[in-house]
Parts: sequence; C-alpha cells; structure tokens
Amino acid sequence: MVRKIKVYLFAVILRFINASIKQESQPEEQNPKEKDYSKIFLVKVNQEIIIKINVDNNLKLLDSKLKTIFSNDISKKVKSLGLDINKKIIEEIIDQNKLVKTIKILNMTLYQCLEHFRGTQYYKELAGLEKEFEYVINDLKNKGENEQYISEFIHLINIFKEFYKQKIPRRPRIY
Repeated sequence: MVRKIKVYLFAVILRFINASIKQESQPEEQNPKEKDYSKIFLVKVNQEIIIKINVDNNLKLLDSKLKTIFSNDISKKVKSLGLDINKKIIEEIIDQNKLVKTIKILNMTLYQCLEHFRGTQYYKELAGLEKEFEYVINDLKNKGENEQYISEFIHLINIFKEFYKQKIPRRPRIY
C-alpha cells in the first residue's frame, strides 16, 4: 500500500509540475529571443525511489525538495532523452528564473505536497493539487478496490510520516 501511495503521489506531483510549466510559459506576447518553455516537461523518475520503502529512505524522501527528487535519473523506459534530462531542465528553469511559480513548487518538500494533497495544510503554490486526491480515490474505486482497502489507503495517507516515525528501522544486512 505504501508503494501505491508513492506511485500515485509521484504521478500527481509530476503532472502538477508539468501543468505549472506549461501554464507559466504561455505569455501573451513572446519575445523571439526568449526560450519557449511550453514544450518542456519533466519525465517520470526512476522507480527505485518508489520501490524502496524502508524507514530511513522514506523519512529522508519526505524531507527532500521536489527539485532534488525529480533531478534523479529518469525511468529507464524513456531511453531517447538521456537519464539526466530532468536535472538539466530543472537547472535551466532555476537559472533562467522566468517560471516563478514552478520554481516555488520545486523548492517545496515532498511532505508539504503530501500535506496539501490530503488537505491537512494549504500552500497557495500548490492550489489545485488537492483536487487530485479525489481523482486518486475514484481511480481506486474504478479499479475495483473494496471500501475497506480505500479507507485504509486514506488512513495511511493521513498518517504517512507518523507511520514511518514510529517504525524502528532494520539494520542493513552485511554480506
């Protein structure tokens, strides 16, 4: 269930960031010398981040900024763009300093996005992200998940950080 939460959360945030880039890069009058960001978008990150569900990784991930998370290598399924395409795009967006709202979003932590997503905290930069929560729940219902599973899913989203703080991490195996 933790992996499913992370899959949905990463997909929602990625869509939200890409929508922000597209929205901000639609000026009324484009200067021909300025870069057109409307065709730029971030790609899905490597699934290793989602697969790792140990305590230390998830607590560190929750406190990481989105720019750090999405600067990791992209999914190996997208071979044509290069593994560091997201990192280049994020660095360019920050260096150019044109997409102000997108930069503010990228400087937020994953935990702040989770708080806004589930509705426990409001951040004006993330306005609209909370609507995605309803889409996720509806998607689970459409996939045939029962009500008990959905209520446990919602409960785990609401206590995600606390759930990991109360767990005792395992010591790494030494081979």
